[in-house]
Amino acid sequence: APEAAIGRDCVIGLRPETLHFVAESEPGAIPVTVEAETPLNEKIVTLVRTVRGREILVSRPSGTPGQSGGKAHLAVNAKSALLFDHASGERIGS
Repeated sequence: APEAAIGRDCVIGLRPETLHFVAESEPGAIPVTVEAETPLNEKIVTLVRTVRGREILVSRPSGTPGQSGGKAHLAVNAKSALLFDHASGERIGS
């Protein structure tokens, strides 16, 4: 439960399939640069880099729209985020 993280120093974990490409005007859009795109069975895995240089993988089903290069923006499905205690590394909530 997210309320269990209130007041704690946390790390957020995001699975590649919980991220998706959105328009720049989308509230909360995260600016990234697309570095590479790789077909992988029924998925397409895209490597992006944040403005701070962090590499992130984005996964989507083959045949669905994405961004193949250059500047892009991501959104996060917050309900799918995983929270971890920064000190212990233990997952917070269920």
